[in-house]
Amino acid sequence: FFSKMWTLSVILGTMSVGVWVVAQLPQMIKNQTRRHAEDLSIHFLALWLAGDMSNLAGCLLVDAALTQTVLGVYFVLSDLILLGQWWAFSGNATGPQMSKVSKYFWMAVGIIAIMGLIMCVLSGLTLSAIGDFLGWISGFIYLASRVPQIYQTFVTKHVEDLSIVLFACAVLGNSTYAASILTHSLNSEWLRKQAPFLLGSMGTLAFDAILVYQIVAYGTPTAKASPEIGDNH
Repeated sequence: FFSKMWTLSVILGTMSVGVWVVAQLPQMIKNQTRRHAEDLSIHFLALWLAGDMSNLAGCLLVDAALTQTVLGVYFVLSDLILLGQWWAFSGNATGPQMSKVSKYFWMAVGIIAIMGLIMCVLSGLTLSAIGDFLGWISGFIYLASRVPQIYQTFVTKHVEDLSIVLFACAVLGNSTYAASILTHSLNSEWLRKQAPFLLGSMGTLAFDAILVYQIVAYGTPTAKASPEIGDNH
């Protein structure tokens, strides 16, 4: 039984890695093809980069497996490409103003980071403590990263620049990743160590599902306007 569960865990983990490797490619291709990325929230992209950088730093500090480290580098590079595309194609656009909402949001992120750092200092600044700290910070950042994108999409109702494949892959990738952890072992010590990663994966599922719903619900103006074009012929 345990051998079968371990095999299932490996399969699910491999599926998760495969999905995440290609997840951001459709958004990159869409940005490059349209040469427009204003519907992407810069706050979402920045937080995603921060989460991946925290994750990579944690991998390096706790001497994680080479595969995890290589994937961490790949994800950071992918985030930088998406951010570069946003600045190149939409950097001069003002986009929706989040004003006080944006300030409070970033303030909350900063407070969480500071509190985590204080806890890390009090624990003696061991590599294990720093790794745990970065894991939790990464999990909270991943959880918070979707909020700006959901807010912006709700305000503007514009989804033309968003790739539904990106967020659908996020749902699938996070689901299989969480399942691979849970099928590996239900030992309390194992689950305690994996708690930050479960937070970052399972916690974002609802948010990614909301984004998929928004893209489907708001659709594209060109598609909605097509009957009018037909009436002119």
